[in-house]
Order: sequence, then C-alpha cells, then structure tokens
Amino acid sequence: MQPEEIHMAIKMIRQLTDKPFSVNLFIQDIAYNTVPELTAMLEILKPIAQRLSIHLEIPKQPFLPLFDEQIKVIIEEKVPVFSFTFGVLDEIFVQELHKNKTIPVINEYA
Repeated sequence: MQPEEIHMAIKMIRQLTDKPFSVNLFIQDIAYNTVPELTAMLEILKPIAQRLSIHLEIPKQPFLPLFDEQIKVIIEEKVPVFSFTFGVLDEIFVQELHKNKTIPVINEYA
C-alpha cells in the first residue's frame, strides 16, 4: 500500500474497533514481486477486502513503495503493534516506535 492508503486503512480500522491492532510491512529495498505472485495473493485477500469495502488491484511497477515512507505512517499513527518481515528494522525506527509505545514484532512466518 502507498502511505496515504495506509493512513486511510488505519483510520478505517479505528472506526471499526477500539481494540489494539497490528500493521505488517515488508522490509525490502527492491520490488521483486511478479504479477503471478500478486494475482495469487489478491485472490487470498479478496474476501477480507470485500468485507471491509476495500478495492484491491495489482499496482503498476514498482510494486512496493519505499519502506521508509510506509514506516513513517506507522510512527505518525502510533499503531499499537507493528510487525515486519524480510529484513532488519533500523534502530532509528525501533526507537521511534518505542517512543509511541508501539510494540515491534518480527513476523518469522512470512
């Protein structure tokens, strides 16, 4: 998701619940996903997206926005739990998350 889409999704989640929630991001510098991989994932996520009235489509290249732009949204929004995979979270981001009382979690199952 692009940063603005992440902002909107977090806003929607907060309208639906007052419970803690998590946002997961991929830490990677290059967009290596292929259209077949994205198409398969789109099919898996389709029922959830429909339930939340979210339109999903395969983005144009580059497939993934820069991680630094995405994590700034997580920090700004003070997301309760932040999970990540495919990389190591920079210490600066860890410090910012801790300032917000956000719990960072390594997603080892992705």
